[in-house]
Amino acid sequence: ISKLVQSSRPQLQEEIFLPFQSIYCLALDQDLEMCALTQASCGLLQGCKFLEPLQSRRVEHERTRKNLKDMWHRELKRMQEEVSNLKKAKTSYIQRHQEWERCRDAARIAEQGAELGATGDNKVDKRKKLEEDAALKAMEAETHYKNCVDEANERHRNLLSVKATILQQIRELLMQADQTMKAVTVSYFGQQQRLTASAPVQFQTL
Repeated sequence: ISKLVQSSRPQLQEEIFLPFQSIYCLALDQDLEMCALTQASCGLLQGCKFLEPLQSRRVEHERTRKNLKDMWHRELKRMQEEVSNLKKAKTSYIQRHQEWERCRDAARIAEQGAELGATGDNKVDKRKKLEEDAALKAMEAETHYKNCVDEANERHRNLLSVKATILQQIRELLMQADQTMKAVTVSYFGQQQRLTASAPVQFQTL
């Protein structure tokens, strides 16, 4: 269109007695201005007014999303490790407690046998020693189990805190994306409005 205007305008200007010469020249000027506006609009849409903000927002969105995902997976993995440790500690505690009960029962039976003269003192002492060792291991297992419970509870609180932080950041990320979309959409339609401006009103009154 711009080349057509540039080639046609000199011919129109040469025709001095051409009816509506000034109107046609003005219309060509309007077309030429429309071409310039269209080219400028394309540049703006591909540049800082439209595509660049969207691309920048997309890159920022993906980077933040990946960081949040990694953060959540790390915290979730720690929680799973704590749960695994807790289960192992609980199993060990139950086994140690059962072993202690068995040793305690065996020591009691040995003492009863000694009172009846059926069991030697050495065997009673040995059974008592085993009971004491089993009791000590059971107490250690119980302490370890309690510590694992405390650590698992603390890790669970941390997990909930991280979850709340991630959700807050996701909300902020969505709000920023909405703001960017609104800004570029307003800019786009504003540019469209400038492109579709009506021709001079006097053209309708010829």
